[in-house]
Amino acid sequence: MSANQTVTGTFSQVTAGIDDEKLLKDFSVYPNPTAEVLIVTSQEMVHNITIYTIQGKKVMQSKERVINVSELPSGIYLIKIDAKNNKTGLTKFVKQ
Repeated sequence: MSANQTVTGTFSQVTAGIDDEKLLKDFSVYPNPTAEVLIVTSQEMVHNITIYTIQGKKVMQSKERVINVSELPSGIYLIKIDAKNNKTGLTKFVKQ
């Protein structure tokens, strides 16, 4: 370019993630941090629980609400809870 140029940008809002209507909001994961057992509570029927490393690698999957995580290395993990009503919850926990 040998002269001044005018550039106009058009931006739109994009939301990455889960649609609000599909968010599972009433759930908890405890104790957090934990060394051995993680307990998931929800008023919704939970049908699948998946645990991921913070880098996104799947390391565990369960259909039970009480999960033995004692074999996992210490660190921060993400836990995804899938409910029967097609709602999904996501949070993190610390494995000691």
